[in-house]
Amino acid sequence: MTAVANTQQHSACSIQPPRAKSKSIVVATDGSDVALLAFNAANLIRLRTGTLVHVLSVLERMPLIPTPDGVMLPPDFDDSREEAQRRVIGGQIRKFDPSHEWTMEIRMGRPADVIVQFARERNADLIIVASNHHGILGRVLGEETAMEIVRLTDIPLLVASPGMKRIPERVIVAMD
Repeated sequence: MTAVANTQQHSACSIQPPRAKSKSIVVATDGSDVALLAFNAANLIRLRTGTLVHVLSVLERMPLIPTPDGVMLPPDFDDSREEAQRRVIGGQIRKFDPSHEWTMEIRMGRPADVIVQFARERNADLIIVASNHHGILGRVLGEETAMEIVRLTDIPLLVASPGMKRIPERVIVAMD
């Protein structure tokens, strides 16, 4: 029996597959409006499975450019960036988690590396990011975080897209 036949058989009998309990989901966000797609996907899954949701935002370190007077970044520069990001992400979370069950963390580093490390620490069953269309320059410079995550881990990755109104029932994998 093929998977297609099995799915059709279940549909004809009105038998629902058992709902698997997830340990946790990691939502990676950069704080942009596009990232709300990932929050929406996580919320859909949480509502159905009751899984824990951990939100992570990664700030890349600012390159230090020496000047004749030394480095011109204030000593609390990274702290200020982190606090600003915390406010933005906190506002995004409140739209989807009014009961304050989701966790939030801000870390510094290379986004894909940090996201994968964080997901492993949380024993995540799924990583969710939003679809963010980069041009050819972004691809050449390695800015496609989702592709980097796929290369670094065996944890499933869901790239949330606009118009996602329900949990996906089918998955298509394509690589070039």
